[in-house]
Amino acid sequence: MDHHSFTPGSLLKRLRTFDFLQGVGQDSLEHLAEQAIWRVYAPDAVVFWEGDVETHLYYIQYGSIKVLKTSTDGRTTWMGSFPQLRELFTLSSC
Repeated sequence: MDHHSFTPGSLLKRLRTFDFLQGVGQDSLEHLAEQAIWRVYAPDAVVFWEGDVETHLYYIQYGSIKVLKTSTDGRTTWMGSFPQLRELFTLSSC
């Protein structure tokens, strides 16, 4: 598998390694892997904004994600990052 594609089978294999998904049924994991959509984001692209109702689970195949918070006066604060390759994340609020 190169870094520009995946198969549901390869993603399913990876999902099984995440501790927080232990106990999730095989059917549910298969459904999650089958519904996955491959996306490539440009550097500094916005994936989603604070306050968005986010229904996706993000799997980082390569690259990193920065979490920034912008105040009403326009100041931006770095809140953290997800620099590890092949990391799974979702955010509720920072």
